[in-house]
Amino acid sequence: MRSKLNPEKLEFASEDAEADWYASAEGRRETQRQFERAIRDGTVVSSPGADVVRTDPEVLARLMEQAKARATKAVSIQLSAPEPRGHV
Repeated sequence: MRSKLNPEKLEFASEDAEADWYASAEGRRETQRQFERAIRDGTVVSSPGADVVRTDPEVLARLMEQAKARATKAVSIQLSAPEPRGHV
């Protein structure tokens, strides 16, 4: 059975090493476990976030359509194929 890791007790050589660990599969699993434990224990803290006005859904839909139109372009490719043998 695997022992539970406690990232607060892990010592990292640098902030980059810590970021790499959290970005690894093991770090992501540990973060998910911590989050699930906090939800279960009722200790999840929510942040009020940025003070941004909610965007109108119609504006978002229009922006998404513009992004899709710019991301995809019709391309026509014409390939020459050799004539089948025995065909004159």
